[in-house]
Amino acid sequence: MRSSDVALISVLTALAVAFRYVKNSVTPFQFVNIPLALAYLAAGLFSPYVGLAVAALSYLISDLILFPGIWTLVDSALAAVVAFLFGVFYRRFESRIAAFIVAFLLTFFYDILSSSLLYVIFGLKPWEAFAWGFIGLFLPIMGGGMIGVGPLTEFSTSLLALVLIESVARRGFGRWRSE
Repeated sequence: MRSSDVALISVLTALAVAFRYVKNSVTPFQFVNIPLALAYLAAGLFSPYVGLAVAALSYLISDLILFPGIWTLVDSALAAVVAFLFGVFYRRFESRIAAFIVAFLLTFFYDILSSSLLYVIFGLKPWEAFAWGFIGLFLPIMGGGMIGVGPLTEFSTSLLALVLIESVARRGFGRWRSE
């Protein structure tokens, strides 16, 4: 790994941790997943491995600051996987709409799986956990308090990621290389 990759991972991770801390200090509601958007930026413009590192470290460090638990490992691992996949798929699409759809679907699966895995850890059967995880994106169940916040978060996270990618790329930053 290049020293520039380490610096990039450090800066984007620090931004993600800071934004997540500030967001959680202001409100418990999440309408945009900034750490995941920054991980998509890293994966899309630099490499899937850089995105994976930004995602994993962002959730690990911010959860250690905010409130660590078993979800720290689940969220870190899942965010790393979806960021890596975004980096792999991002360059395969010419269309910005296709890239948005990929980001949206990956964020959607991240949300469902993170809830489902936690429900399994807390004792639900896998299919029940998946059903509750899916329904929980749309209805306030299992401790939720808002209707439809899941698709709104997926939409805003995907939009933010692609706007950031376009903005940073337009300024001449980013590279794509196979590692």
